[in-house]
Amino acid sequence: MNIYDTIISNNVYINVRHSNLYSYSNLFLFLTIIAPDGNFIRDTVELTLADKSGKWLGKGLGDISDYQQIYSENVRFRIRGIYKFNIEQGMREDDLQNILDIGLRVEKSSSD
Repeated sequence: MNIYDTIISNNVYINVRHSNLYSYSNLFLFLTIIAPDGNFIRDTVELTLADKSGKWLGKGLGDISDYQQIYSENVRFRIRGIYKFNIEQGMREDDLQNILDIGLRVEKSSSD
């Protein structure tokens, strides 16, 4: 993602699309953000996809749920340039079934 404005605040969201056949109520992710100067942040994030009763928290139709969770609010990227975002699943299974799509969304914060 190319960042041009270092003044505005941004909100960073993690989006997950999964089948309702997904075996767990949560999802652990390893998120790495690499700045244009090579500095990086690595973080472990837990997403809670279902409540205690097993009801999916995302929105969807049929057997597909779309879930969005805020990762970080009011973030200011300190230098201009291309930031790289790497997301890896952190569950104990190597071949994680029924996670269909994972992505990040960065949008201008409403506080600016």
